[in-house]
Amino acid sequence: MASTEITFHPDAGRPSLDAFIVYAGRGLRDMGRGLIAVILAIYLSQIGLSIPQIGLVLGASLVGGFVLSLVVMFTANAISHRIWLFAIALITALSIVMLFFTENVWLIGVASFFGSYAGSGMHWGPSLQLEQSSLTEVTSSRTRTRAFSNLSMSSAAGRAVGSGLVVIATYLITVRGWELIDAYQVLLAIYLVINLISAITYLPLSSAAEPKVRVGKILVNPFRTRSRRSIIKISGLFGVDSFAGGMIFDSFFALWMLEKHGMNEGVIAVVLIATQALNMISIWLAPSVAKRIGLLNTFVWTQVASNVCLILFAFSTTGFMAV
Repeated sequence: MASTEITFHPDAGRPSLDAFIVYAGRGLRDMGRGLIAVILAIYLSQIGLSIPQIGLVLGASLVGGFVLSLVVMFTANAISHRIWLFAIALITALSIVMLFFTENVWLIGVASFFGSYAGSGMHWGPSLQLEQSSLTEVTSSRTRTRAFSNLSMSSAAGRAVGSGLVVIATYLITVRGWELIDAYQVLLAIYLVINLISAITYLPLSSAAEPKVRVGKILVNPFRTRSRRSIIKISGLFGVDSFAGGMIFDSFFALWMLEKHGMNEGVIAVVLIATQALNMISIWLAPSVAKRIGLLNTFVWTQVASNVCLILFAFSTTGFMAV
């Protein structure tokens, strides 16, 4: 388990700055995700991919995220969090270039594998575990719940802003008369730039955000730690939650609303912005609720409510009911 003490560390005077860097990096990363979530599946459909092929591309993204998460899990002490976060954001940015030059589903699938096209906010991949680990190192047990709440709020705010950027494509299509593919490529270019900025944002992270490694403990095997039972239990719980979340991510939602209810990208973006605004409120309230009923109860009962709504969404007959 990561230590909560940082006073002995040479950069111990920087925990607030390091936490802010993590918040900023997460916000920028999820700003890009909020943007691409609205347009990706629609764009792939417009360049000629079938629904099964779109599913293949998005599935490759989730598999890639899993594989990279395993690599990070076993090497996080050998390679600094700062380098990992920078590299992942850079790869994510560069992978989107493939969509400008090819319509081949296999090439796009490879890019999606490395570039997390279907990355779904707080439920996805190695960046999440690196950010959480870094925050653990620069916070105390007293402030950690609020710090994680701040991280989630940064995510929700970033996704809301990213969804709002879709209005650029709506303007180009409806006012300037652009073709949909050309307008969406402008958004893909913006996505690339956002991820490049996100990569640079992580570079000032100090060594205070790194795990405190003992001699001989460079490679990490979480199944041999003293806390492995707790790790396995909470990981299993998160795994079940993410298994469901992996079926219904924002790109799928956008394509569903387009195909079934005829919504355009502008309306879908507004819906996602409103969703993230409500999410921010719930995240802000979460620490206070957790103090009253406990962390596990807060997690479980909020998930029950959201999953009931998700079931109702699947059977909605109109766009209004779905929203």
